[in-house]
Amino acid sequence: NLLWIGLVVAIFCTRYRDMHPVVGSVMSLMFFITPIVWQVDQLPPGRAHLADLNPLTILLELMRQPILGGVPAPMYWAVAAIAAVAGSVFAVALLARFRHRVAYWL
Repeated sequence: NLLWIGLVVAIFCTRYRDMHPVVGSVMSLMFFITPIVWQVDQLPPGRAHLADLNPLTILLELMRQPILGGVPAPMYWAVAAIAAVAGSVFAVALLARFRHRVAYWL
């Protein structure tokens, strides 16, 4: 998943050079809304489901649960696999479309 995300962001930032600070700001925002320094259990019961809408939460739980001795939910594996396939197809299509222009953007 990180490979296709990096490829899409690289193509985007190559085309629009001013987007580097914007990507940095978005990454800072994603750091705070993803349960990296806080636990999903700390959310109120009515809002805990909102954490599952964040795709980075799902990827983080796939890494965190085995380290903590738990097993990630099968839904997390399915969502991560679907995101990997769909994102990879999108990234390859984007690269195929714009690969001849990247040299001019640099």
